[in-house]
Amino acid sequence: MSIFRLLSSILHLGNVIIDEGDNETTFVKESDKSFSTFCSLLKIDANRMRTWLCNKRIKTGAEVVNTTLNLNQVLVFLIFIIMRRFYKLIYRLYSLEMLLQNIFIPNYLDGLLMK
Repeated sequence: MSIFRLLSSILHLGNVIIDEGDNETTFVKESDKSFSTFCSLLKIDANRMRTWLCNKRIKTGAEVVNTTLNLNQVLVFLIFIIMRRFYKLIYRLYSLEMLLQNIFIPNYLDGLLMK
């Protein structure tokens, strides 16, 4: 995933409208084009993201409890998702840069100097 795709998805996520229903429940409409673009850019399933963006699952031993999130909890969760993806991408790019600097470039230069 490129950094431009990630930044573009963040911008589209900013246009997503999260509605509040009864009893502090939240939902994202299926007709929201910004949300579908966000999901396609990150290559994630839109229906699953729509479900788990507004719900959370708590496992306690053998019991599983699903609860809905209010609007504030959804916003905190979104920030967490964005930062997690962003840091993962930055780590990959940094690791690749270190790999190129420490392995490939010195070996290439050694080959040039040996001639």
